[in-house]
Amino acid sequence: MNALNRAYEAYRNNPTGSNEKALYDSLRAYARRLGTLLLSSLPNSRYFHACENAATRVLMSLQAFDPGRASFSTWAYQSICGDLRDWKRKFDRRVLSEQEYANLPEPVRQRNHEDLLVSEILSNLTDAERELVQLRIEDASLQEIAVHFGISTATVKRRWNAVTQKLRIHVHRSKRACQSRR
Repeated sequence: MNALNRAYEAYRNNPTGSNEKALYDSLRAYARRLGTLLLSSLPNSRYFHACENAATRVLMSLQAFDPGRASFSTWAYQSICGDLRDWKRKFDRRVLSEQEYANLPEPVRQRNHEDLLVSEILSNLTDAERELVQLRIEDASLQEIAVHFGISTATVKRRWNAVTQKLRIHVHRSKRACQSRR
């Protein structure tokens, strides 16, 4: 069980102020990790604000969580990612002119390109594959993942190898497409 699920279980068993704070701190840390993946192109102040709001929104909507449908970390992942993607869309709506884009520093242009690439790659995974990637990002052990999916650790290893191979192929294709555009 990962730290986020442990914090939720502690809060659910004893909803005191200290357990609520521990849960909120876990949600904030989790939102920041996800934000690192999804919002790297945003300025720091907006990035921080988006992560804080996403964590707060999850905490405020705990009554919507159904333990029969998913683990708490999976539900929080989906909620936080949805919020962070909305923040990113709001920020990205401002279309840059060619001149504005040309004036951006190279690292920012590269980051924008990398964000699009990561988003495109993850969109090619199935829900189960994305959930497996999410669990690996959360540092879940192979045994924890096996229990989560109700499969053996050998099957988890096979699925992880298949996902990483799928990702490698897509990254390779994306790199080739980018090089051919230049």
